[in-house]
Amino acid sequence: MVFVLISSFVGTLVTLILAFFSTKYFKPNIFLVGVFFIFSYFSVVICSLLFQLNITLNFLSFPLISSLSLLAGPLLYFYARGIKKNTNQLYLHDLWHAVPSLITLINYWPFFRLSLDKKWAFFERVQGNAVIIFQMDHYWFNLEQGFIIRSFSSAIYALLCILIFLRLKNDNYFESQNHFVSEKWLQWLFGFMFLIFLSAIFHRIFLLLQPNRFISVDVYLKWLSIPAVSFVILNSSVLFFPKVLFGNYFFEIDLIKIPKKELVNKKSSFDNGYFDELHEKFEAYILQKPYLKTGFSLSDISTSLGAPTHQISLYFKNHRRQVFNSWKNEVRINHALDLIKSGEATHLTLESIAFSCGYRSRTNFIDAFKLQTGGLPSEFLNSLQ
Repeated sequence: MVFVLISSFVGTLVTLILAFFSTKYFKPNIFLVGVFFIFSYFSVVICSLLFQLNITLNFLSFPLISSLSLLAGPLLYFYARGIKKNTNQLYLHDLWHAVPSLITLINYWPFFRLSLDKKWAFFERVQGNAVIIFQMDHYWFNLEQGFIIRSFSSAIYALLCILIFLRLKNDNYFESQNHFVSEKWLQWLFGFMFLIFLSAIFHRIFLLLQPNRFISVDVYLKWLSIPAVSFVILNSSVLFFPKVLFGNYFFEIDLIKIPKKELVNKKSSFDNGYFDELHEKFEAYILQKPYLKTGFSLSDISTSLGAPTHQISLYFKNHRRQVFNSWKNEVRINHALDLIKSGEATHLTLESIAFSCGYRSRTNFIDAFKLQTGGLPSEFLNSLQ
């Protein structure tokens, strides 16, 4: 109980820090703030219900928390949707995502209409037996059925976020130096949330399969503790991703301009034979054409040459006079041109050519090809016939 309460407080603190620091440069974080707020609120309220901590909190929070929790899925989806274009824009048709939450709120209108004395008396009974909360007055579905609806809905939204993440990965989004979010953070966030809601679905199924629909308070408390603790873990986990939590601070450091004098000194310290030695190693390394590997990045070069990634980046900018991604696309497209000119690509589809050059999708390959040659791969193929 103490762990859940302390961690819920940490989750609330994380929400405030995220709202203060991380919404300027990476706009979709405003939706993440909403998700964390809902989870923190949910954890505190469920903890209060399970351990009979505060009847006033329960009185003020139910059934509001049941309706509010249905917004966590849509907010997570808006966060994932806005990543690629770094936007928090909402559209008129997005209002339908709030419909289940609104229906749930209306569903408990019979309870809202009760007098304050009757509501208080109900929660006094809940203090003695938490399962009584399922007997709350409603129109169409009780609180337990509402939990089932929320679990399925949230799991679907989490799955949609995973699909968006896979599409970003397929489009080489995380290989760019201009993205504002960690690949590992998204893997953790979307993956763990899907598991949370999946476990909640199994929990509801377990309850439904109980003989005569009877379950003891102790068993119910153990099962309901799982999602509460899971939300707490999720909220606290952002502490291990400081660039997500303190976005503005880190991004502003990256934007600090080094004075020209210092830049000249820094560059000259590398010019004294360092870049020449690194260049020789690099030229020998690329003879193996590692850039044709899908997902090839600066870290791959760093590992192979035994040099830090920031030095590899400086090598590209100061010695080769181009950024890493421009060089990578250039050598990949040159390889594609060689394949086409030699006739090796005659019987290959564009997808096969793209994959053999290290691209995850046909679209990225075509865009890079057009940028470098000024024409489409199909046009180049036709010109050779």
